[in-house]
Amino acid sequence: MLNLVPRAEAPEDRSQRPPFFSGPLAFVLHYVRSRPWHFTGLVTMVLGAAGCAIAVQYVMKLLVDAMVGPRDGSAAWTALAIFIGLISIESLPWRVSGWLGCRTTVGAGVQMRLDLFDYLNGQPMRYFADNLAGSLGQRLTATAGNFGALTNTMVWRILPPCVDFIGALIIFALVDTGMMLALAAAVVVILTGLILFGERGRPLHRTYAGKPTMSPAIWSTSSRTCGPSRRSRRAGASRPDSRRCSTARRARSAPAGCTPRRPG
Repeated sequence: MLNLVPRAEAPEDRSQRPPFFSGPLAFVLHYVRSRPWHFTGLVTMVLGAAGCAIAVQYVMKLLVDAMVGPRDGSAAWTALAIFIGLISIESLPWRVSGWLGCRTTVGAGVQMRLDLFDYLNGQPMRYFADNLAGSLGQRLTATAGNFGALTNTMVWRILPPCVDFIGALIIFALVDTGMMLALAAAVVVILTGLILFGERGRPLHRTYAGKPTMSPAIWSTSSRTCGPSRRSRRAGASRPDSRRCSTARRARSAPAGCTPRRPG
């Protein structure tokens, strides 16, 4: 994500680098610290919404106990009013977190692109002779997009399940300690299995990511070369180059996500 300078750097070039370019963690933390109120509010909204969802489950238990137990209408109506109020309160933090998350990721992405562009703008001309400007621009855009994807993953897919798990442990502890221990053991076993399974597939992912890719524009250009060229048509030749045609056919017939091998 941050590999914008594939060449070997001189010591004076490294001294001119911003300190947050030292690694991915420093890079991410720099832009998180640049908007502390935005990220703090975003995390607070998500934690509050997830906490309300846990409280709704517990109030539902109180409502069922009030309806099944002795006939006490006031307890049931009170539990129902709290239940409806928590549902209404829960929806508000979710909406605010969505709006705030959009503004935060867009603002951080814009600042990130500007900082990276300013750093590239200070490179010597020989650097741009060795690296294509279009490829560098695509890396800038991909870096900002990856930061937004990381933020969305943390906010929407990691924090809420963690809060739900902690809340479930608290609720089960109030009901039965054995249920709490069984839930914790099951989660630990499943999480360990997922981590081990992911580590086994990491080398395959790195191998696939390192393969050269061929863009659709190159595929369409390769397919056009199957026909006879203008010079060959003038010369009367009508038979296309079989090697180029076979390469284009393999490229067109390759499924999505697969990269055809380059011809030898």
